[in-house]
Amino acid sequence: MTKPENESNRLMTLFSLSALTSIAMILVVTFVGIRSIYTQNVIEIAEQQSISISQAVFIQERELLTHGNSSTAGSLRIIPSDFGRIDQRMHDYLQPFNIVKIKVFDGHRSIIYSTDPSVIGKADTANVRLDAALRGDVDAQFRTKDKIVDLAEEERLNIDVVETYVPVRNRAGEIIGSVEIYMDVTRYRDRLNQILGASMSVIGPVLLIAFAMVYLVMRRGTRRLSQYEERLHALATTDVLTGIANRRFLMNRADEEFSRVQCERQGKALPESAGCILVDLDHFKRINDTHGHQVGDAVLKEVAERFEHCVRRYDTVGRYGGEEFLIVTPDSSFDDVREIAERVWNEVRSRPFVIEGIRIDITVSVGFACIEEGDVSVSDVIKRADDSLYKAKASGRDKIIWLPAGQAA
Repeated sequence: MTKPENESNRLMTLFSLSALTSIAMILVVTFVGIRSIYTQNVIEIAEQQSISISQAVFIQERELLTHGNSSTAGSLRIIPSDFGRIDQRMHDYLQPFNIVKIKVFDGHRSIIYSTDPSVIGKADTANVRLDAALRGDVDAQFRTKDKIVDLAEEERLNIDVVETYVPVRNRAGEIIGSVEIYMDVTRYRDRLNQILGASMSVIGPVLLIAFAMVYLVMRRGTRRLSQYEERLHALATTDVLTGIANRRFLMNRADEEFSRVQCERQGKALPESAGCILVDLDHFKRINDTHGHQVGDAVLKEVAERFEHCVRRYDTVGRYGGEEFLIVTPDSSFDDVREIAERVWNEVRSRPFVIEGIRIDITVSVGFACIEEGDVSVSDVIKRADDSLYKAKASGRDKIIWLPAGQAA
């Protein structure tokens, strides 16, 4: 049987692991949530700024981007001779707004202008985000770029940008192209890290303090529960008067030994056996009648103590009922069981009992038996020990008797 203290420790260990796992999950979810919310907020800010910037650019460069047909133009178009002029204007206008790159698409998905000249003239036909912009939707996404060339033609590494596709309309409200704006939002990264660090430094200790408080309450509760379980376990397995094993525990222990021997006999020719010793105090009723039940109870307690001192440490001594005691002797041959029975017999009769100044000489009758071939259950073994005890008492008491299987009643 698992000890209540072990169960209590196992429960607290499980609780601690669950709590620490929960704290870690809460911190991770909080970290991801704050990062997601903050990033989405940055995207929304960049999106609004990109819409405003693209509208301002189109208003400022309307003539160049529509080749003078801003009202009826079906698509954006720039004459190559105007590239130098619009390029200078774009650089001057966009750089203060943390724009690192811009692309202008016509209605056929071709890049008619970019601050990166190498992509001008290319068609982006498989871009679903561009398709959405040409349908009238604004599309903004957060990206981290390993490398990008800004408007000052300087190479920048590991920067955060929000890429926003904004539809461009003519004066009639028709979509004639799209502008893609790359806005540098790296400056928000340090702020995000500060917010995350501050949040974790507050939430983490709070969760740990809460866990510690709950842990202390649970620890106190489990200790009390463990104490109650130990008491219940003692009540269920211990004789209240003598403090040794009770009949129920004895029978369980004897049954365990019987099962063990039966299993071992399947693999060994001559395995060690086990035995049961029944001991009955002679004329115990006379002690109660003469000296009173308190003295009788004291005698039973001292008998139990003497038995526990003269058996082996792995033998089990218990009160079988009334003035009868049962000793279960595992891993024992016939000679081992007989030797223990003789020690028990001598331990009582060799020294008188002195209870409350009263000297009492006590003898015991002993019957014992070992597990033998043909025994169906432990009850067969105890029955032979009981028959042996009965014969010892019937033949004058103060004796040790053993009856083989064939001679038992």
